[in-house]
Amino acid sequence: MKLIALSEDNPIKQLLAFLLILLFSAIIFTGLAFVSAYFIYGKDTLNSLNDFGNAEVISALIYIQGWNHFGIFLAPALIFGLLSGKGLMNFYNAKKLPSLKFFVFAVVLLIMANPIIGLLMEWNSAMQLPDWLSGMENWMRNLEDTAKVATEALIKAENVSQLMTNILIMAVLPALGEEFLFRGFLMRYFSLFIKNIHINILIVSILFSAMHMQFYGFLPRMALGMMLGYFFYWSGSIWVPVIVHFINNGSMVFIYYLAENGKMNGNPEEFGTTSSVYFLVVNAILLVAGFYWFSRNRNKKPLFEEESQEEILA
Repeated sequence: MKLIALSEDNPIKQLLAFLLILLFSAIIFTGLAFVSAYFIYGKDTLNSLNDFGNAEVISALIYIQGWNHFGIFLAPALIFGLLSGKGLMNFYNAKKLPSLKFFVFAVVLLIMANPIIGLLMEWNSAMQLPDWLSGMENWMRNLEDTAKVATEALIKAENVSQLMTNILIMAVLPALGEEFLFRGFLMRYFSLFIKNIHINILIVSILFSAMHMQFYGFLPRMALGMMLGYFFYWSGSIWVPVIVHFINNGSMVFIYYLAENGKMNGNPEEFGTTSSVYFLVVNAILLVAGFYWFSRNRNKKPLFEEESQEEILA
């Protein structure tokens, strides 16, 4: 029996159903994370979660982050897909793998986009609000600085075991959870009343970037979200953005590992970026050409099949 079905007549009911699933999943898995962490790491460690210089605290934070991410992103998406009655793999366009060329070309475009994304990061970081919004700007700066310190502490890995753990928590889980939620569920949901796929992708990309709560990285993350959205649209498979997302996050984790262990010089955040205007222009032209090729060779089938008119809990 279908407990939940996408219906163009009931987008509000559908959204409420998903939000309820997300709420209960977040509460259950966050509670499970902290209760189990209490027995694994002890009360003192949990009372010192802001001590980023403590290795035991970092281990506990990574453990809790893994459970939280699963409970907030991946679990709700999986549960909703299972209850939809369409079949989990069908619901998320995950049943069939697209041609290998889509994976290869998407990864190549990701690498080519890195200098442009780096430039967007530079522009975004230099953003200044009017004086009358100085209070908001200070709040945003403090939030950004705190997030940066926490990320740099969590991403450190002194050995291969820690590296593998970081790849699992910071690359595998986000690639699956965030893609199934944002590209898989939200793009399908917005398609019920937003028939323009480009507006759909833009809105989901804005939400994707806003979710990270890092305002001085908003533009580059939104640009990445749009790339992932178009990869999903053009390939017709959720696995293309999942793989690209994994490679994007995983490569950064690996680069930080190399830098932390003295196997790479320079700032990991500047890897793959350039200040050469000539290179950026040529890179932009090639990137546009690559996107054009991808769009011309895209999967011609509708991204989302005709939805059932059954109501939620009908």
